[in-house]
Amino acid sequence: MLEVGMYVRCPMDEQPNNARTFYLGQITNIDEEKGFATVYFHDPKNLRAFFSELQDTLSFPMNWLVRVPALDESDVNEVIKLGHGKG
Repeated sequence: MLEVGMYVRCPMDEQPNNARTFYLGQITNIDEEKGFATVYFHDPKNLRAFFSELQDTLSFPMNWLVRVPALDESDVNEVIKLGHGKG
């Protein structure tokens, strides 16, 4: 069961059932009646200043989210991949 404060993997593709791109975010609110969770995406390196399409908060159906366990005091590394290419 997901809870507020947990980190989750969120699908960011047009077809979430077959997603290949995911963002890691933190649950800030859960609407049990509707089955949705609000997820906040931390931005420790201020990338939103350069990429306006990166939203800070989104809502997802609970069944699309997968809990991602992390140890307290873990370092966070960001990997940014822009565009999709072949080859």
